Amino acid sequence: MASPRLKRSSAFAILRTPCVILVILVASLSAALAERELSEVIETDIYCAFCSDNSTLDGEPVPLGAVIDAYDPDGVHCGTFTVHTVGEWGKMRVYGDDEDTPEDEGAGNRNPISFRINGHAATVVSGNVKWAKDQLRPVCLAAWSYPTHTPTATNTPVSPTSTDTPLPTHTATETASPSPTDTSLTPTSTGTPLPTSTVTDTPFASHTPTPTEEEGVCLCDKDRYNCADFATQEEAQACFDYCFERGKGDIHGLDGDGDKVACESLPSATPFGLDTARLCLPLILRPGITP
Repeated sequence: MASPRLKRSSAFAILRTPCVILVILVASLSAALAERELSEVIETDIYCAFCSDNSTLDGEPVPLGAVIDAYDPDGVHCGTFTVHTVGEWGKMRVYGDDEDTPEDEGAGNRNPISFRINGHAATVVSGNVKWAKDQLRPVCLAAWSYPTHTPTATNTPVSPTSTDTPLPTHTATETASPSPTDTSLTPTSTGTPLPTSTVTDTPFASHTPTPTEEEGVCLCDKDRYNCADFATQEEAQACFDYCFERGKGDIHGLDGDGDKVACESLPSATPFGLDTARLCLPLILRPGITP
């Protein structure tokens, strides 16, 4: 007959076995996830470059070490870049899908690209985010690491405004009253009331100055421009953003498909391969990547 001590040891061994297996499974899963994270972006021979010199995180220029990630409409992670200069990043290669392979490596032509800064969804403040092979896209991003408060509009009853209505004024007219006399001796004379004049204040017409259009990138008072009036897409985009920020919307009809990108048929002022030092940093590659 087995001793109680031997029975307890056997029971502990049986209980330890599932725990060991669970630990091994968790470790394997963590290693697989880490490996997937490292190899998430699949590089191809086709790409579009994005850059920025004025992106922000929590209202401040993006800090050193911040990670900018790019995703296509299907959620495929197709680009990543680590910030090396405060407030600036790029050129970041955002890879396209290689049609000769069964895998979905990245974006297709004219796919809108979405961005994240340190894992937080970024809003595209300005710039063209549509993917195009061998093009350079300067953009401005803004992201927040904490929820931002959005004011909620409430219906507040409007109280009627009381206006002072002038009351009619009584103008006393001096009237001569007859003196009591002996009617048997002299006739009674009655005074005739004199007409009174009332002075009325007549308001003069006031001149209200007509507001004039503030000088800026372009005029936004009415539909004045077509895409043919601009030399580059960036010029049309600047006019579109200027009027849009002033509450005029797309007053000139420069955004035909409503994606907030104006005159997409116009050429870019910074085609891929030209000197763009004013907008972007030189291309900084991750270790192990050959340009």
